[in-house]
Amino acid sequence: MTQCALVTGAVSPLGRAIVERLGFLGYRVAAADSKSLLDGVENRFRKPGREVIPVEVDLNRPDHRQKLFEKVASSIGQIDSLIVVPGQNQFHGAGTIVETCAGALDKTFTQFVTTPFRIVQQGLPYLAKSKNGSIVFFGSIAGFQPMLDIGVYSVASSAVLALTKAVAESGAQSGVRVNAVISGMIDGDGSSAVWDSNRRDLGEDEQRKAEAHESISQMIPLGRPGKPKDVANAVEFLISPRAKNFMLIRRFSSTACRLLTERKVWANQPQKIPDQEFATRRERLIEKIRRDHPQAKEKDVLIVLKGARKYYTGPDVAGTYRQCSNFRYLSGVTSPDAFYTIHASKENKIDSLLFLRKRTAHEELWDGPSLSDDELGKTSGCEEIVSVEQFPKRLEKMVSGAFLCYDLESDWSSDVKALFTGGASMTPLRRELHKLRVVKSSTELACMSHVCTLGAQMMTAMIAESREVTNENEIRGRLEFEARKRGAENLAYMPVIAGGARANVIHYMDNNASLHNGDTVLVDAGCDAEGYVSDITRCFPVSGEWSDSQRVLYEALNLVQTNLLVYANSVEQISLSNLFQKMIEFLAAAMTDAGVLPDGLSGQELAKEAQLLCPHHVSHYLGMDVHDCETMEKHIPVQPGTVFTIEPGVYVQATNRVVPKEFRGIGYRIEDDVVKTESGICVLTESCQRDTASIVALMGK
Repeated sequence: MTQCALVTGAVSPLGRAIVERLGFLGYRVAAADSKSLLDGVENRFRKPGREVIPVEVDLNRPDHRQKLFEKVASSIGQIDSLIVVPGQNQFHGAGTIVETCAGALDKTFTQFVTTPFRIVQQGLPYLAKSKNGSIVFFGSIAGFQPMLDIGVYSVASSAVLALTKAVAESGAQSGVRVNAVISGMIDGDGSSAVWDSNRRDLGEDEQRKAEAHESISQMIPLGRPGKPKDVANAVEFLISPRAKNFMLIRRFSSTACRLLTERKVWANQPQKIPDQEFATRRERLIEKIRRDHPQAKEKDVLIVLKGARKYYTGPDVAGTYRQCSNFRYLSGVTSPDAFYTIHASKENKIDSLLFLRKRTAHEELWDGPSLSDDELGKTSGCEEIVSVEQFPKRLEKMVSGAFLCYDLESDWSSDVKALFTGGASMTPLRRELHKLRVVKSSTELACMSHVCTLGAQMMTAMIAESREVTNENEIRGRLEFEARKRGAENLAYMPVIAGGARANVIHYMDNNASLHNGDTVLVDAGCDAEGYVSDITRCFPVSGEWSDSQRVLYEALNLVQTNLLVYANSVEQISLSNLFQKMIEFLAAAMTDAGVLPDGLSGQELAKEAQLLCPHHVSHYLGMDVHDCETMEKHIPVQPGTVFTIEPGVYVQATNRVVPKEFRGIGYRIEDDVVKTESGICVLTESCQRDTASIVALMGK
């Protein structure tokens, strides 16, 4: 269901940023302010694809406030969030607080404390009807450290903190979250402090504004005052369903600490699929085939699988072996060069046979003993383990007249293909099985949580040790070391380790070029443990410091990733296809705001340029394979228990003349693994840092 938000003071710089942000993210927004102010900006709120409704109101009048909620509720539906933006402070520059003009204290408290309280008081009954009710007040850093020329405003900001705490107690009884955003030095925050260019005493004097901006910028580590859109990002998080869990953790801290500790231990313990779950999988597959294929109901059903083969990179030099995921999913067997059959009679009696190449005494001397028949039978459900040489003969007896299910993509021998023609009819195994595999059981989700934790730890440890690294191959060695020492069996796939402009080759795998200070590196890697894999991408500067252009481009992409995670968490139904459409929208907006794409492009032109910057899809399913269940369409609704990636990228080719020169040749991707839940998503790789400041700190700068 679409979330609905009411923003008061919507015409102020802060209010406009919040309205535009929420509208962009698909919220239905009521933008409330006085008629005189709305007349000048009403058209700005009305943009294609955004549902923003301007509402005229005089918030100082109780009757107007009551009608405001009635009108908004009737026009946009259920009110889920109330964001109370108080507007511009009118009293500043008059010396100390005791020298303030008569009535300044009363008027300031009315504007910043009393009226916001009255608005919330009348709005709380409406918000209590929402499953995600939330209220946001606004204060300033001036409330912590009173400032000479805005002394009255400083006192009012301090009072906002007390007001928030008091209202939060009432809100909790109605299930409504109450928070305050206490902004720092934000140009446009309405404080009329020295960093706020909307102070009345600056007027239209652009030179004075520039001088004031330059002076305050030198005091701020970031090198500039914050912007209203920075505050809008915080508001967006606080009203999202995702913040609901965060607030519960804060509220029940002792319980949360215990649960988080348990989850940490649980996530770091290797999870194994129990024998009974393999049996359940086989039963579910038989049931699905009989349900979906009427011709299978009155026939024997025979499922035939071929395992992965052991291969060699040279004479007697074995390559890296990994069992076919479909084979392992149904049998639990990881031995190479095997066949596996599941036979269900008309009466639905299920029998399984495992065909293996038994090792000779000589092979056991060199490679070690095979698993015993008892061990193999526990997961596969087989009472008999048969020599692989018997497979064609035993298959011939079972296949006649049966409804067959086998993988068309497997490398079957010609004699086995001929035997398959004796079946009554067939259905491809891969498609049938992927429909079951795509939604994970609770045990599988424990496996995914474990392997994603390993992947996040591997990536974090690698970045921490890679400052001033000189070759891509060194990073690959560190990935392998950090993965295996934590219990991973292998890397999940050949990693992408691309320095500098090589990051614009999306699946660059040479991984052997030199790295230099001034380069950034894109690393796409994951872990493989107990048959399940993770898939993470992070970027970092070789020197440990981002250049200005690198930082701007990366932070814009990181904002896109944050928006996608919030979006995926806040919508009831999501598909990988609509996630891709959102990525294009978010990417176009973020790159325009960052100055990577020019202003003035039409919506169609922006979408085209955004897709040129990121030509790949934003997501794929994840599980036993990196690109898991590849036969599943991307347009279908994602069901709870499904694990998938979210991975926007921005690749600026050296030949791209639309983008300013300083960004050309830079390529970034950010990738996280998430699981769909009943209430949103859970980010399984959240512990892997991705913001610029955290990465710099991680690298020891």
